[in-house]
Amino acid sequence: MLRRRMGEEHFFSMLRELMTRYGGKEISTEGFRELAAQFLPPKSDDPKLEAFFEQWVYGTGIPSLKLAWSIKGKAPSLRLAGTLTQSDAGEDSSVIAPVEIQVARGHTITQWVRSANDPVSFTVPLKQPPLKVTLDPHYAVLRR
Repeated sequence: MLRRRMGEEHFFSMLRELMTRYGGKEISTEGFRELAAQFLPPKSDDPKLEAFFEQWVYGTGIPSLKLAWSIKGKAPSLRLAGTLTQSDAGEDSSVIAPVEIQVARGHTITQWVRSANDPVSFTVPLKQPPLKVTLDPHYAVLRR
């Protein structure tokens, strides 16, 4: 999940730095969180990885997520309107889940959406209707 959140290049750079600094030595969970946060892409939704660690390292709940979506407007000014609904999670639990929108063969837009206790709405501008819309197809988050 962390690899997906960080992206391949950032994740493997973080692992190299981890080995350089700590190869063969212990690192605390907080130390690992702080190191990993240094390698997040700019403008990350959770820049210190505090929410990520609270949910996936320290937390115990596994949420169920459901995606509903529709297309509004006409090409080339379309909008994908979506709603992410979370259930079976503890109070104040949230995850940041990827919604992958395939707009052409081999071309995908990924919209990261933070869930909440109440359904969360989001929109994505599109120039053409999507071929496929999928919630977390590569299992970037722990969910039911």
